[in-house]
Formats: sequence, structure tokens, C-alpha cells
Amino acid sequence: MVITKSIVIAFTNPLMMFSVLVLVACLLQRLQKKGYRLLYRIAFIYIFLTSQPYFADLLLYPLEHTITVSELKSEAIDAEFIVVPACYYFTEGQMTEISRWPPCALQRLVGASEVSRAFNIPTLVTGGYFLNDKNVSYAEKAASFLVSLGVSKDNIITIPEGTTTVSEVEAIKSFISNKDVVLVTSATHIERASAVLSKYSTSVLTFPVEYHSNGRLMPYLSTPSITALHKVQQAFYAYGAQVKYYFTH
Repeated sequence: MVITKSIVIAFTNPLMMFSVLVLVACLLQRLQKKGYRLLYRIAFIYIFLTSQPYFADLLLYPLEHTITVSELKSEAIDAEFIVVPACYYFTEGQMTEISRWPPCALQRLVGASEVSRAFNIPTLVTGGYFLNDKNVSYAEKAASFLVSLGVSKDNIITIPEGTTTVSEVEAIKSFISNKDVVLVTSATHIERASAVLSKYSTSVLTFPVEYHSNGRLMPYLSTPSITALHKVQQAFYAYGAQVKYYFTH
């Protein structure tokens, strides 16, 4: 599973795909085969497009800005649990504790703490032993971080299981079956995670975090951007994960 995910991440990286296209074109040129000029053109058009912030915004818009964001009001919320899917935690290296949390984990957990404190409902914290240190579970670290953010220990249910969205939901299905839940996760992840939760939950209220775009689609041209390449990779990965889920479930 880890190896497969690493391969997928590599090939959703625009720089990796550009390198592959150029290498294949070079090989065709050395072998004096037809088509290498076209492949060079495709490679450079591809890297130009994927390094444009506007192209990244176009890819991200359907993932982040076509979902319905739930109005979380105390008089209307009937949810019994908050669901906050795992991201990652760096166990290796010398760094401060806060630096061990990547942006997706940090924003999901801060968002979950806000909802928990506002509505006084328990948070289901999932994530198994997939970190670099196999003796440490993501869920246990995430639960400790929620406590540091002011969430009561009584409102945290730790389930150190799951390495994917589907397996995490399977680990909590006994809690969420026929219940209303609030889902706190990254905007690019929320549609797929909602679909998985909907198999068991009566209603899924959404609280998206970690947006990669602002939702504006006014065309513009700018200099190539490393940030745009990263955003495009995020979009490619999210689309790939959605396709995989809908074909396998």
C-alpha cells in the first residue's frame, strides 16, 4: 500500500511527468524514431500549463468550490460526532513539536477543535501505525494535540486504526452508523470522504479546511510557479483517488 501510494504521488508530480516525457523524447531521438519532436512539444506545453497558477485554480475549483459547506449553527446541529481523518505526523528529525504537523493535519485538527468546543460533541480521531516510527500511531498524537488546543479528553475518542479514508471509516462505523456527523477535512478531500461516510451515516455536515485556491476563475497569465506545480499535483492526486474509489466501490 505504501509503495503503491508513493508511485501514485510520484506520477502525479508534474516535474516527474515532464522528465519522463523528455527522457522518452531523447530516447526516440537517439534511436532516430519519428515522433520525438512532437513529444518535446507536448512536454514543454505540459510543464508550462501545470506551472501556471490559473491552470491550478481551474483544476482545483471542482474539488474545492462546488461542494456545499454546511451552516454549523448551535440551534440546528444534530450531529453526534466529529470525524477528522488522518493526515501525517513527522516522527523523525530534530524539530519543534508544532513543525511535525504538515498543513493538512494542522488545519484539520484546529478545525475539529473549533467545532468540538463550539458544539460540545465528541471527536473521532483515527489513523493507525503508518508513520515513520511504526511504534507511534497517528491517532494518539492527534488526540494529544487536540487536548493542547483546549478540547476536553472526555470529548476525544481515539481509534488508532486505518491507513486510508475507507479503512478509517470502517474503523469507526460502529460509532457513526445511522448517526449525523460533522466531517472536518481538506477541501480537496471532502467530497470523497463524504461519500465514504454516507455509506453509514444518516447525514454528513461538512467543515472544509486547507483550501488551495480562492474560487476565482478570472483568467490571468503569470510567471511559472513552484506553488502552482504543487497545487496541480494535489488536484491530480485528489482526482485519481476519486476515480479509484468510484470504480472500486
